[in-house]
Amino acid sequence: MKLTLRLAHDPDEGNRISALKILNELKSFKGKLPDLVFVNSCYSENVGRAFSEIGVKYVIMINSKDKIKDDAAQIFSEHFYNHIFKG
Repeated sequence: MKLTLRLAHDPDEGNRISALKILNELKSFKGKLPDLVFVNSCYSENVGRAFSEIGVKYVIMINSKDKIKDDAAQIFSEHFYNHIFKG
């Protein structure tokens, strides 16, 4: 069984999910967590820190003071995943 986390837009909560909510939801997966999490969204530092606090070894996130453009995030993601999967 693969552990996956899917976040989707919830009209009642806007586009945000709190780091605390993620932390609370994932605590039960201790020992089954991925080694690497890539959080590619503006101001994702708090979410990234939540993953780190529950035991994810490597977390890539955006500084909480920085905003990134969608096209830049997409280009970075494409290069990142291409290099990860090609080795």
